[in-house]
Amino acid sequence: MSREQMARTARMLVEHCVALRPGENVLVIGDTTTAEIAGVLAEAAREARGDVVLAIMEPRAQHGNDPPPVLAAAMAASDVMLMAVKHSITHTTARKEASARGARAAILRSATGESMTEGAATADYPAMRRVTREIARILTSGSAVHVTSPEGTDLRLRVEGRSALALDGFATEPGTFTPFPTGEAAIVPLEGSAEGTVVFDHAIDNVGVLDAPIRADVREGRIVRVTGGHSADVFRRLIATDAQAGNIAEFAVGTNPKSRLQGNMAEDKVLLGVVHIGVGDSHTIGGVVESAIHVDAIILNPTVVVDGRPIVERRRMLVEVG
Repeated sequence: MSREQMARTARMLVEHCVALRPGENVLVIGDTTTAEIAGVLAEAAREARGDVVLAIMEPRAQHGNDPPPVLAAAMAASDVMLMAVKHSITHTTARKEASARGARAAILRSATGESMTEGAATADYPAMRRVTREIARILTSGSAVHVTSPEGTDLRLRVEGRSALALDGFATEPGTFTPFPTGEAAIVPLEGSAEGTVVFDHAIDNVGVLDAPIRADVREGRIVRVTGGHSADVFRRLIATDAQAGNIAEFAVGTNPKSRLQGNMAEDKVLLGVVHIGVGDSHTIGGVVESAIHVDAIILNPTVVVDGRPIVERRRMLVEVG
């Protein structure tokens, strides 16, 4: 991708997604694998007359690992955060505390030039916003979620009292954040409520594209047994990172019709009608469980029923908006 193509996306992120205002304190975070993209974001923020600091760190070992303390302090002092990183720092105490102070954030996880300029990045974001917000509304007002799939998923969870996140590409209000590219409605299940079986059949953060489907048995909100091929061995070690790493932390429905399945989880998990289950930390998105990791795992052909109402049928979206 040309630098100018990336610059056009960066300007859109700055002007519309976070609605940067002149004089705001802007922290641009990259790592040694994404330094060029971070530089493009910093240039766009300077063009918009933000007061910009560019920080390049070493990549985190896993999604959900906190940034260095000096960077966490800078996040807490920022008005706007633009993050282009290999491993996401969305589900971290540092991001949560910066958001609590009012910082707005756009997060480009697994960022590449292609992910900034093709596929999910090219969606009609205002139209996608309407669908995403409607699904988030249904989840927020719901109590019981049931997800099944032809591959063997049969999982039930409770969500009453929880507020869903409409991650639609816009973070214009204080304390809000959005991934980019994006398109998902996500909610944190009540701790201990998830029961049944999940069959992950495409890819998982920090595992990659699976060599064979992974069956995960879930009891009282936690993964208690994992079977499958070599990828299952990797996943089993991942959820043994700490005592809370096997927690069912998130349920999310993808809403981006331009997304492509290509092995980049930043794009794969937001494909229209796909479900992903977050595992590990939930305290950064409305739950109470703290873990060193938060990884997402995909169910490709789900049927989703909320309080008896089907909203997705084998990846086909049933929710319509005007």
